[in-house]
Amino acid sequence: MTSLAPVLLLAASAAEGANTTELQRLEGVIEHLKRKEHQVEAEEENQRLTVVFGSFFATLLLILLLFVMLWMRNSHIRERSRLMSTIVQLNEERTKMMQKFM
Repeated sequence: MTSLAPVLLLAASAAEGANTTELQRLEGVIEHLKRKEHQVEAEEENQRLTVVFGSFFATLLLILLLFVMLWMRNSHIRERSRLMSTIVQLNEERTKMMQKFM
């Protein structure tokens, strides 16, 4: 019986070492999966932020274009009004000149 004791101790030590190695491997796999999960969450957050900021800037651009169009339309109306006023004044001058000669 005494001759089997070192062999049993060696076998028990090898089994414990194998369990430790397997446990370390599993801990490594778990750590890798946690890192991967955090990476996926960060990518999803980046995608959400991209959509939010993209929508914000697209809306801002549309509002800016609307204001530019309104400003251009308003300036066109003012210019047209000024030209009409000039035409009316010229017509009045022409009428006065025609009355002088008649």
